[in-house]
Amino acid sequence: MSATLALYRERHFAQVMLLYTALYFTMQTFVIPGCFFLALLIGTFLPFVPALLFITVLTTAGCVANFLLSRHVLAALLWRVAATHVATFRAAVARHEGGLFFYLLLLRIVPAFPSWAVNIACPLAGVSLRTFALTTALGFQPQVRN
Repeated sequence: MSATLALYRERHFAQVMLLYTALYFTMQTFVIPGCFFLALLIGTFLPFVPALLFITVLTTAGCVANFLLSRHVLAALLWRVAATHVATFRAAVARHEGGLFFYLLLLRIVPAFPSWAVNIACPLAGVSLRTFALTTALGFQPQVRN
């Protein structure tokens, strides 16, 4: 299988990378399971460091898209459906105002907190897009490396 993938990579690299990017970004944005396996698959097409950077950018971009969807499209619905959870998270963000960067980084590093929940709750709790994107990019590094 490795030889087949290598041959395919040589002949259709641009098409494969474009399709991979679209698929990974879509799955990350809409919280469709399978990104972990796609992250493993990229190792057959790219060396380790470029693959790590590529996955980091795609993961961050997908999470940012999810954040923006929550802020601009789903906010009213999320407040209606999960007001207690959002209020709890908003209070936690307020408690950690001075160390918000490290609090969000911890939420990303510790796998006990679902990524999708952090993605949709952060904009409703008033977290800035800049802080969210930076902690997402840095916080996913340990998960990408393993």
